[in-house]
Amino acid sequence: MDYAKAYSQIKTGKIQHIYLISGQERYMAYELQKAIITALTGSDEGYSGLTIFQDDPDVEDMVHLLESVPFIADKNVVVVQDTKLFKAKSDGQEQGKLIRVLENMPEYSYLIWMTKENADKRRKLYKLVEKFGAIIEVNSLKLNEARQWLYGYLESAAIKMKPDAMDYLINILSIMPAISLGFVVNELEKLFLYIYPEETISSDAVKTMLAKVPEVSVFAMLEALSEKNVGKALSLLDEQLRDGQHPLIIVSMLAYQVRRLLQTKEMAGKGLPNAELSRRLKVPLFVVDKLIKQSRGFALPRLKQAMIELTKANSEIKFSSSGTVSLEKIIISICK
Repeated sequence: MDYAKAYSQIKTGKIQHIYLISGQERYMAYELQKAIITALTGSDEGYSGLTIFQDDPDVEDMVHLLESVPFIADKNVVVVQDTKLFKAKSDGQEQGKLIRVLENMPEYSYLIWMTKENADKRRKLYKLVEKFGAIIEVNSLKLNEARQWLYGYLESAAIKMKPDAMDYLINILSIMPAISLGFVVNELEKLFLYIYPEETISSDAVKTMLAKVPEVSVFAMLEALSEKNVGKALSLLDEQLRDGQHPLIIVSMLAYQVRRLLQTKEMAGKGLPNAELSRRLKVPLFVVDKLIKQSRGFALPRLKQAMIELTKANSEIKFSSSGTVSLEKIIISICK
């Protein structure tokens, strides 16, 4: 089950006695945890029947919690925020006791397991949750889903965003190998405070508030590189380093974006339509337009050479102290 379906069911009161929430997107995972607990108890904290473990408790303790008739509260709600029970290993003998309880879960008990790892679907415990409860996968937001998600979040906050501001924000998200909703929500909340008492976010507001985000600096750096503006590119690099950004992170983000420019230039050179580039690169059409525009500033051999140099720089930074010099040389070389 995906996040949207699960969240909708929870909000309409369809609550399962057993949940497994698995995946890397922690913001979604904790939003689901909060929604389930609130639906069961009327609050996400302060309920006497709520027990939250950071990792797996002893099986005997878990069994005791689930089987014990609640004394003050009317429900037992147990949360394990980082379970390892669904990793690829054999079911332990002790887990047999837990499985027997879960197969006949008391009406007054509810269990929420959470894990950042991919659960092993072959395990008996996984199949049991699948049969008697719900398994919810919380994967990173895809870029083609970002616009709809953003508009939904803005609507819930009674805030609007101008179309050019939305396009700029999506452009920034497109540079990220994986979109962290926790990061997005944090930046949006800062934007809300920045524009208060206004209720509409402009592109200038987005650019101002996100100026220090590494992906924004890399985006601006590539713009400068495509225009052969070596001075501006070096200035942006220096700014990132002074802000404490590690050279390895900068190399990684540059390599990711240069690789996309290389792919774009190769596919566009073969005469593929923009819609096909959008499908293959998994980005919206307006991002394809931006990539094509940027790629025109580089010859194909120059992009290929840049990838080789970035790979070499990655090794040099790991095993020497010449990270800044390596990055500066690459930027100067790309601008030639």
